[in-house]
Parts: sequence; structure tokens; C-alpha cells
Amino acid sequence: MTSLALNLVEAKDMYPKRAAVQLDDLVLTYDELDERSARVAGLLAARGVEAGDRVGLMLPNVPQFPMLYYGVLRAGAVVVPMNPLLKAREIEYYLGDSGAKLVFAWHATTGEAAKGADLARQDEDGYLFIVDRKKDLIIRGGYNVYPREIEEVLYEHPAVAEAAVVGVPHPTHGEEVGAAVVLKAGAEASPAELQAFCRERVAAYKYPRHVWLEAALPKTATGKLLRREVQLPEGLSP
Repeated sequence: MTSLALNLVEAKDMYPKRAAVQLDDLVLTYDELDERSARVAGLLAARGVEAGDRVGLMLPNVPQFPMLYYGVLRAGAVVVPMNPLLKAREIEYYLGDSGAKLVFAWHATTGEAAKGADLARQDEDGYLFIVDRKKDLIIRGGYNVYPREIEEVLYEHPAVAEAAVVGVPHPTHGEEVGAAVVLKAGAEASPAELQAFCRERVAAYKYPRHVWLEAALPKTATGKLLRREVQLPEGLSP
């Protein structure tokens, strides 16, 4: 739990019945705010949000904002605040730059959020999950392959520290699936082993036909993976 989330817990212990949030006639005590943020953290965990993941908050100044804000922090995730007046192209930039995994959007803004999320799915409760970015989508022989899905499979391998899945030009399929992998310090795994690991866990058209090992992967100053700057090994380049 982050220090900001701990501040709420400490305030709840010291002033459980003192008003923490007030809007018109609605008043939430520190005790109530803490309890509701804990529920948000549980919801995020149930939906696969992990420590370090980015979560967008696209809400006006309403009581739900601090509930969600502290809930995201409590889950160990990172808050990406987004103005509810943003349009789809602006939302796309925010989500692409931050790598947000999920977005909480105010009911009046869900349409723009869905358009800006580009490749997203909405679950049965109305939450928007970012599947991947359209520009990163790999189309192999007419089938869509989402790089993040394959990367998450690779991360399940005990030797893998980092992975970047990219499209490799192919004369008949259009693109083939390739994976650049960084191993954990002291770990060992061959490209063939990693390929077989994926093949057992995803559909036949999805697993990477090309796997190679790298010492490091290109990233932004904030640590976000730059798939489009991954260099293909000699012989795979167009």
C-alpha cells in the first residue's frame, strides 16, 4: 500500500467519524471513505489489476473520485487522472502514453472513453478494459493477435523478466508474430523453450514463430515499453 493510501488509513484510525468528503447533503466520514476504497481495491484485484498497473479516472469533482482514487492506490496501482471533457483523440493519447489497463469513466463520458480506448472491451458491469493499442495489433493471415496477450503468457514463464511482442513482415501472412525476451538475472531459457511454452497456452495462430533474447528492451523515461522501437534480428528485417 502506498504512503498516500496509508494516510487515509491513519486518518480513519484517528478520526473515524469526522467528515472526509462532502458534496451538498452527502457526507462521507473517514471510516466510510476507507471502507469504500477498500472495496474498490478488491474489485480491481478481482479484475486482474496488479501493483504497478495504470488505471484511468475520468470523472468530474464527485464523491466517487476520492473513493476510486484511494482504491487504486490501495491496490498498488497508479492513478492516471483524466479530464472528463476530453474527446476521443485526446483520450487515445492519454491511454497510449500511460498504458492504462482499465478506465473508470463518469456515465456521461463513457461514449468518448470507449472510442478513445480504441481496442477495449466492456465487461458485464460496464468497466472498460484496454485490450491493446490499434497501432500495435498484429494481423497474421487475417487473424488478429494482441501483443499484450502474448506478453502476459511469456511473463508466466519463471525465467522471463521482460517481453515485447511485435509483428515481423511475412510474404504470405502479412505479418508473423515475433517476441523479444529479456531473461531474469541468472535464469536460463532457450528461444525454442519459450516458443513451446507459448504454443501450449494460446491458439495456433497466436504463438510467436520467432523468439529472440535481448539484454534490454527500449522504454520511455517512465519505463513504458516501446514496442515500435524493438529491433528485429538480422535476417528477420524486411
